Amino acid sequence: MAGNQDEATEPEGKKPTVDTSVFVNFKGTEFFPLNTAGSGENPCSGKTNGTSCGHGCICYGGQCHYTLLKLQEMGITLDQ
Repeated sequence: MAGNQDEATEPEGKKPTVDTSVFVNFKGTEFFPLNTAGSGENPCSGKTNGTSCGHGCICYGGQCHYTLLKLQEMGITLDQ
């Protein structure tokens, strides 16, 4: 995502969502990927799994995964 990670939006201006059934458990904390990849720069490109990509965020499989708290702070909708 280009610029500020706290302002995640899709090109059409819609906020991405998260499927809470898809997550990675890393050191006892659950991290969730966004359902849609953000446009712009990918801070996790080429990084090792578990590398931090910001507060409440780790890289896994080349994609940012966020804690539920971080997603709520970002205003991301959670699919139940």
